[in-house]
Amino acid sequence: MDILILPYVSAITKAGNVGNITKFTSPLKLFDYLRVGRVIICSNFSVLKEILTNNKNAIFVKNYKNPYSWKLEINKISNSRQKQFIISRNNYILGKKHSLYNRAKKILNSIN
Repeated sequence: MDILILPYVSAITKAGNVGNITKFTSPLKLFDYLRVGRVIICSNFSVLKEILTNNKNAIFVKNYKNPYSWKLEINKISNSRQKQFIISRNNYILGKKHSLYNRAKKILNSIN
């Protein structure tokens, strides 16, 4: 079983260590992860919740600064084959919706 993790931190700064851009980032790796249709365990951030739903297509780690919280979630999903299958299937379907082609099309349509 493959588990993909997105351990984002609470503050992301741009070059020069100026400002926190966490609310405005687009986690491109997320879209890659969705396309392969695997279980995703990620930090509990609102920007990720625009795409993901806890226990439907991802597992959010509430205490993401604590490595043991990550280990706990990995162990829990490792022991649930049915949940692995459901989340993986949901991600594969969601990945089609958020393909590179569809995201580019959406951007172009918003410009025109």
